Amino acid sequence: MGSLAATARPDAPASGRFVMVPKGPRSIPRSRRELVVRRRRAAFERLLVVAAATFLIALVPGLRAFFWAHLAADAALVGFGIWLRTERERDRALKRSRLLTEREDERRARLVRQEQLVAEQDHIDAALASTQPDEAPLFGRASGGDA
Repeated sequence: MGSLAATARPDAPASGRFVMVPKGPRSIPRSRRELVVRRRRAAFERLLVVAAATFLIALVPGLRAFFWAHLAADAALVGFGIWLRTERERDRALKRSRLLTEREDERRARLVRQEQLVAEQDHIDAALASTQPDEAPLFGRASGGDA
């Protein structure tokens, strides 16, 4: 309470932290995927709590009608589990196809680069061939004159 009381007086020195900060790096989702996983996990945990609570309430004499609510919660839990499994398989297939596409793109880029290097080498060879005379003597004169 001392740190809150210090905030009421403008002349008092502020001590302590007054800004709410996350506890650590795990509480901040790093990616959209991590945020989705966190939300899905929270929804699954809520369904588990609802199923357990309706089961416990249905065990109380006179509240047997909650067995229907428990069955509905169980059905929702099973349906959500099946949906999560299909989503995971779909995500894996999408990731696999992206990986294959990236590998194919890298392979194509390597082939294009190799073709460019071959074309550059052919151009260099043609340029060198055009600057060199056809039959240049290594020693002496080019014309067959007097010795």
